Amino acid sequence: MPLLTITTEREINARVDRVWSLLTDFPGHAQWNPFIPEISGDLVQGGKLQVLIEPPGKKAMRFKPTLLTVAPNQELRWRGVLLMGFFFAGEHFFQLSPIKGSSTRFIQGEIFSGLLAKVLMNSQLASIEQGFNAMNLALKELAESPA
Repeated sequence: MPLLTITTEREINARVDRVWSLLTDFPGHAQWNPFIPEISGDLVQGGKLQVLIEPPGKKAMRFKPTLLTVAPNQELRWRGVLLMGFFFAGEHFFQLSPIKGSSTRFIQGEIFSGLLAKVLMNSQLASIEQGFNAMNLALKELAESPA
């Protein structure tokens, strides 16, 4: 049962396939992404990623989540756990959907669960949401710039 959820949304004036391409170009994140500057791994369901997040004003965190969903131009979702998820799990998602012809609705969120979710995350939530919004804006600016 989810204990804490953060969801952010941004309209991007670019086609879904362009936004997806930028989002899944993991080496490229270092050039534009202020929240997830490092991400690597194979983009396959069940695969492991290596992720570095840098929430504003907080300590950077490295983790190795498992990819749950890789649906091109629709959704990318991963899950990281501590002690098999009983104590803590975080399920991060990016959802893309076309709107107004050639624009994209981009949703980024996280569902935190487990016995320690509130203890571990309450002091982090505002910073994480700020990081999501910074990433969403950076992705929008990059996707809307001339290719």
